[in-house]
Amino acid sequence: MARIFTFRGKSVEELQGMSIADFGMLLKSRQRRALLRMGIGYKSLIKKVEKAKKSGSEKVIKTHAREAVILPSWIGMKFAVHNGKEFKEMLITPEMLGHR
Repeated sequence: MARIFTFRGKSVEELQGMSIADFGMLLKSRQRRALLRMGIGYKSLIKKVEKAKKSGSEKVIKTHAREAVILPSWIGMKFAVHNGKEFKEMLITPEMLGHR
């Protein structure tokens, strides 16, 4: 039997239906603070993700925002995060939620 993933007692479907503020209340204090402050780079990353979801493209989203808190709406998307030298590609899984 497959194990069903939950984050603080919520299923992935419930999490994806939440707003960013509601999801922030489930996070630990450091991640919640970073999410609520949202720097300029983080806001632009959220706009990129929304644009990619609306267009339905499977393109990799490149970003330099290494400190971004992973949101439920990003599950299943591919990101290329810059490590200072090159972009490292990664697929977002449910286990990564709330991490930076």
